Amino acid sequence: MKNIITTFLLSLKKKMNQLEGILFKKQTSKPTFKVLYFYHIPKCGGTYTLRLLQKFQRKLNSDLISFNILNKQTRNAEAEAEQLVFLNSLKNYSVNKVLFIHQHHGFPGINDLYEHLSRVKKEVRKNGGKIVFITMIREPISHIRSMVNYKRMKNKDINFDSVPSGSIVYDKMSKFFLYGQPKRWKSEKVYIDKELLNKNIRLFDYVFTLERMDLLIDFLNNFLETEDVVISRKINASKIELFPTEEQKRRFLENIHWDTYFYEVVNKKGPEVKKILPE
Repeated sequence: MKNIITTFLLSLKKKMNQLEGILFKKQTSKPTFKVLYFYHIPKCGGTYTLRLLQKFQRKLNSDLISFNILNKQTRNAEAEAEQLVFLNSLKNYSVNKVLFIHQHHGFPGINDLYEHLSRVKKEVRKNGGKIVFITMIREPISHIRSMVNYKRMKNKDINFDSVPSGSIVYDKMSKFFLYGQPKRWKSEKVYIDKELLNKNIRLFDYVFTLERMDLLIDFLNNFLETEDVVISRKINASKIELFPTEEQKRRFLENIHWDTYFYEVVNKKGPEVKKILPE
């Protein structure tokens, strides 16, 4: 685990050094620059989205920073400090290109980063840049189905009947969105209410759904001013062997109140969250 984190930190520092020249570069004319921050919720098409962003990165000859420590994701103060240093440096980003930021495992959730991200968004826009925050969720029962089948692919002995009440698979999209991966919160009481969830959703410019990936692709091509950049095949998809019965689905619905609410909010008017939840 220590080697994984050390390797990640060295890689991040190298990337930050490479970006230092453009992050702090003074220009005589006001630049046009874009920052796209993608918060990757597990089993919601995030690996596909990351590969898509990497394709845009290569096409645009731009930069992509990924905050992601896999395997035994415990809290790491040094890695989290490096992330905050990087985010705070974005107020000085001034180059005529695109910066992609990807966040997945091993770092704080949106609720913990809320003040930092809010400040970053205001500062980048004040500096003349365009910055958007995006994430992706999916229909809640299909999310449970995907997680269970994914665990079975990893040779774990699990089925829909063995998912207990209070399991971490319930409301996992909402919990991961707010607090990060389960290693950060499963031993603690996770607090969620509508006000808290809505507050954090409002921070995002777009929340897409796995069922409408076409909206994500259209948005990215429009925002990045490209044409027909797409990946046609699924990536890291679970092999679906088990499907829940109607009775099992009813039991799941009794335990996924917040994921159901999250999904309903996003689907009211599509991904335009600002119109769904006005300030």
